[in-house]
Amino acid sequence: MRLGRKAIWAAAVALLPAAASSAWAQGCALCYTTASALDKRGIHSLDAGIIVLFFPPVFIFSGILYFLHRRRRAWAAHSREDSPPDLSAGGSLPAFPSSRSRG
Repeated sequence: MRLGRKAIWAAAVALLPAAASSAWAQGCALCYTTASALDKRGIHSLDAGIIVLFFPPVFIFSGILYFLHRRRRAWAAHSREDSPPDLSAGGSLPAFPSSRSRG
């Protein structure tokens, strides 16, 4: 399968922050010296804390993307069913479609 230009650009933009030297956690001297002075239990606790703090932003970001994807599909389905509103006669845009069916 051939990747599109948008997918290649999205991958390049997503990987760009990894090229920064501070992205590899060596930018803060205080953090580095504190972490290097820890014993085995302290290193394990630090690793566990990093993993735990990783999940909330991932879940929040995933939830926002899911919500936007669901709304995009609902808006596209709504716009295919109806003809465009006539705004020249004083009409207004339709309200955002509800995801629940009315019955």
